[in-house]
Amino acid sequence: MLLELHQPFLMLDEQAAWDAFDLVVLPDTYVMTPANAAKAEKFLAGGAIIAAGTALLDEKHEKFAIDRVRRSSAARRTTPTTCCHAAHAESRCSRPS
Repeated sequence: MLLELHQPFLMLDEQAAWDAFDLVVLPDTYVMTPANAAKAEKFLAGGAIIAAGTALLDEKHEKFAIDRVRRSSAARRTTPTTCCHAAHAESRCSRPS
């Protein structure tokens, strides 16, 4: 999708730091280990995450691995889309919670 929109992006490996970015997109295949969850929590202090499918669930896919995750109102009505925008978690986001 980013290619089709002619948006610049980098693909990062598991060890890469996210500090240089404003936005990180996590694919459905991403495994949210405890270390990755800690990295995501730290990143959300100033950045945003878009996650596909189960990327924000814990390793067993039983619950969200990140405390700041909020379900959008649209997600409650349709598909399990999540919002973990840092501003949303701090009640500064205009999106409904």
